[in-house]
Amino acid sequence: MARKRGPWMIVGAPGLWVIQEYVRSNFFFLSMPWNLLGHSQHLHLIFIQIADITGVYGISFGIVIVNQFLSQVPDFFRYSKKRNPGTGINSFFPKEGVINLIVTAITFAIVIFYGWTKLPLPPHKMSIRVAVIQANVVTRRNMPISEQLIHLKAYEQLTLKAAQENPILIVWPASSLPAPLSSRIVRVHILQLAHETGSYLLVGGAGQEKGQLRVQGDSTYSNSEFLISPSGRLEKQYHKIKLLPFNEYVPLKNTIKWPAWISALEEEAIPGDEYTLFQIPSATFATPICWENMFPDLFRQFVKKGAQFIASVTNEEFFKDTRVPYLQSLAINVFRAVENRVYIVRAATTGISGFIDAAGRIVETIKGDNGEMLFVSGALVKEVPLLTENTFYTRFGDVFAYIIMILTGFILIVSFKHKREKLDEF
Repeated sequence: MARKRGPWMIVGAPGLWVIQEYVRSNFFFLSMPWNLLGHSQHLHLIFIQIADITGVYGISFGIVIVNQFLSQVPDFFRYSKKRNPGTGINSFFPKEGVINLIVTAITFAIVIFYGWTKLPLPPHKMSIRVAVIQANVVTRRNMPISEQLIHLKAYEQLTLKAAQENPILIVWPASSLPAPLSSRIVRVHILQLAHETGSYLLVGGAGQEKGQLRVQGDSTYSNSEFLISPSGRLEKQYHKIKLLPFNEYVPLKNTIKWPAWISALEEEAIPGDEYTLFQIPSATFATPICWENMFPDLFRQFVKKGAQFIASVTNEEFFKDTRVPYLQSLAINVFRAVENRVYIVRAATTGISGFIDAAGRIVETIKGDNGEMLFVSGALVKEVPLLTENTFYTRFGDVFAYIIMILTGFILIVSFKHKREKLDEF
């Protein structure tokens, strides 16, 4: 493309980048929209507000445009110097360079201006009080009853502390239950705690068979979230739709015999088939689980269907004390908030738990005495503004990415049909 349509590379290069990011984010069971280039800007809020139109792909596109231009500047100067030997540096910038500079400057200006107008959030018409719990205890399969009681006690103490601020909803992380909700110890404990706090409890664990009889060799559980009312009633449950390959299900298991070092999974989870919305007084919310938060299209479906805020629940204990929870999974949640202009309540088993506003600001997180956010316990209560209007991205999804892919395809076709341009002399 560069050899035949050099000047077009200012949009061709970022277009190619967007294509490869979109493909790796949506390619069958290999889909992995993790650590995309745009995610690197999650702390630079003015640059990412346009994601409510373009999604994260628009931020990646802008970054590559700037870097593509900068990478071409030396070539522009060398080319112009060949054409105009002995002239001053001001004459070294050819017409193609000026055009690319204008394209880059306009793109940058649009992103900055849009971000500047969107960063101040409008006054919210309505909000509710929500608590998030980070107990820093981890479940494992077949926990003895004594360990289950210790586990539940850790959550109980923090939940009762949070309940003193009268939240309407208290959110526990994914996989927070030490046994299925059908277990008598867990069920009695949770129902009693909901009644004592007077709050709705959102808890996570293994779900039921959803009415199916167990058959030897079949899936027997789901990764689920349960909403318990203050009266102790199970109001609703959500079953994780997008399961983690090789951890919750085995892709192509009837076609490929995967070696044990890839997956030794004995039982597969049952995927959910409904974008479940939970209803509490004055608000509707949804709760994507763990790696579902990586997928912008799945996430936006909850908002499109009526979720006014999102309880993002996850278990990231296996990442240990790395930069992943700080700079990658948290960054992804920031983009989900901006894309849909929705407030996010984030509950993680061992951190990072907290609140993200509709402009992507990390409002507050649970921290230890020394400011650490991982492997500490705590509770946090905040007012959560409710979404009242859907964004362009929520309504239409990755339209920007589709347009860019069409444009880039056109440039590639033209490149194959035309002779080499002047910039080939570089």
